[in-house]
Amino acid sequence: MMLAWESPSSTNSELSSESIAKEKEDKRKPLKGNVGQMHDDIPLFYSDMMPLLVNEESSVGEDAFVWLASSIPLVADVVNARFTFETLTAPTASRLHFPAYDTFLKKMDKCIKYLEKQEAPTGIEFSEDEFIWHVEGPARTQRVVRHIGTTSWPGRLTLTNQSLYFEASGVMSYETALKVDLSRADIVQQVKAASTGPWGVPLFDKAITYESTELSEPLVLELPEMTSSTRRDHWLTLIKEVILLHRFISKFDIKAPVQAWELHARTILGILRLHATRELLRISPPAPANLLIFSLY
Repeated sequence: MMLAWESPSSTNSELSSESIAKEKEDKRKPLKGNVGQMHDDIPLFYSDMMPLLVNEESSVGEDAFVWLASSIPLVADVVNARFTFETLTAPTASRLHFPAYDTFLKKMDKCIKYLEKQEAPTGIEFSEDEFIWHVEGPARTQRVVRHIGTTSWPGRLTLTNQSLYFEASGVMSYETALKVDLSRADIVQQVKAASTGPWGVPLFDKAITYESTELSEPLVLELPEMTSSTRRDHWLTLIKEVILLHRFISKFDIKAPVQAWELHARTILGILRLHATRELLRISPPAPANLLIFSLY
């Protein structure tokens, strides 16, 4: 459909093919002396797929993607369809090839199935319209640590469209989860980046601090990572998105269940797209805010 919209006639199709072929040829020439740097800059997914993309005749541009993708809620939202396109085509000269598009959809499907398998935190019973958006902590490579004064507790972190849960690791299982209600627009709540370290010394800039008028002291959660703060930034943006979602619903006094659920659904799909693009572009993950509608606003 995107190809047909971009080239609605056979004549246009031939001209488009010639134009794209020439464009590809022009872009190949200056890369001869800089191949090493090119491969260093291309994310792993695209370096694996590049032979397929080079031989793929058909590709679409930004306008065609935005036109159709934003008409199908799964693929992109009208708010940030252009950012989604830029993310998917950054390594391929702003042309979307079918192998990349197909893999993006498959990654979204994989993320949906993964989240559906996740269980509610220990001692928690979800409300009827509460769904898990993100989970980290069970694996050693995805450790989450809660800091209380000079004490640190490893555990599991779960985010839903309503709340944030932290379960401290016990000897054989997790302890009853601590619940932070993010859906309350009637209280003052704030989440921001923070630094932590041994005995409370702020050495590592990889933590999140949540504060609200309901808590006697801030909730400090660290997401350890060897080289960067990508995990922390990812979680920080997701938590903000939940708060902004409910703040938007409250501000505009949206009481109709269908209208409120549309906002929840659009936000959930944005988060699934973010998970999928992070899977595609592990070496160079996209800026989280560009794929989430309320954070982008």
